[in-house]
Amino acid sequence: MFTSGGGRAGLNGYEKMKIRSIILLCVLTTIAAAYEGQRGHPRLIFTEADESRIKSLARRDQTLDALIDRNTDIARRYMTVPVVTRQLIGPRLLHQSRKTIERVVSLSMAYRLTGDYKFALRARDELIAAAHFTD
Repeated sequence: MFTSGGGRAGLNGYEKMKIRSIILLCVLTTIAAAYEGQRGHPRLIFTEADESRIKSLARRDQTLDALIDRNTDIARRYMTVPVVTRQLIGPRLLHQSRKTIERVVSLSMAYRLTGDYKFALRARDELIAAAHFTD
């Protein structure tokens, strides 16, 4: 069910943020998939050529620009909270693993699209923290 404001009824801010992040990731991976045959490093999310194309498209497309800004805002918020810690929910670390992936993807994309190295450093810190989990 949709509200008149265009948002989904019943979703909290965190859920809306996750949906927006997923949409941004889908847009960027679709663009990257179109150039799959081209080589360039790193290719984890998109190549340098894709990065240039995305930045160019964002200057002309308000929706893409807003999604990139939203992702950057989310990445900035991750910079203000402690890195993910080992915290079992039941017998699993799945929640923490997903949180790490979400943070690293958002921070990495923010780094690639803004050039601000602090996002890359924080993504590295998140990965190192997860690597130190005991299991």
